[in-house]
Amino acid sequence: MLEYTNLPGIRTIGIVSADDLPRYVVMESICGSWPAVAVPAKPIAFTGHPEVKAVLSVNDRETFQRTDLVFETADPIGILGYSRLGFVVTDVNGRSWLIGSREGPYPWVELETGTAGPDRKVVYKYSVTLSAVRSLIRCVLP
Repeated sequence: MLEYTNLPGIRTIGIVSADDLPRYVVMESICGSWPAVAVPAKPIAFTGHPEVKAVLSVNDRETFQRTDLVFETADPIGILGYSRLGFVVTDVNGRSWLIGSREGPYPWVELETGTAGPDRKVVYKYSVTLSAVRSLIRCVLP
């Protein structure tokens, strides 16, 4: 069985250190609760329309979810060299979602650069991918 989740629109994206996240947010999410994520998130000024897509695969032996977050920025967000990251996303309905956890696995971040517009400004396109038992976690922000 496959279950698809596409967030309706992204209002904010923030980046957090996985070390600052509360413990066991994945287990809380599996149990049906929404963990509180009271950590400072560095806001990301994105351009265009970011996308978040998640696919939950369930069979008789395992549950596995893959989440993809894709966004563009005009400025680099300065995460090179950091491997223990998490992303907090708020959709247009005001619901908050966490991609990542303290215990790992951690999101894989890919960066593509290009130019856009008649003035040929540099655009940074980030693709964040996380595959875990639960990788898109509904959460509560303070």
